[in-house]
Amino acid sequence: MDNEIKSKLNNKYNLSSEDYEMISARIDELRKAIEDVIGFEEKNKLSNNPLIMKNDRNFK
Repeated sequence: MDNEIKSKLNNKYNLSSEDYEMISARIDELRKAIEDVIGFEEKNKLSNNPLIMKNDRNFK
């Protein structure tokens, strides 16, 4: 985890090193999941625009 983020968390919540490790692992998992979703959308030419209705995608 970035030292700046670690410092901010420490100042706000006074976390233990075990807590930092857990948070860091979760951040890495979330980052990977987001990259996977973005990659899937790009590969399948999908839009993540909630304003586009499901049936409207066929009319682009």
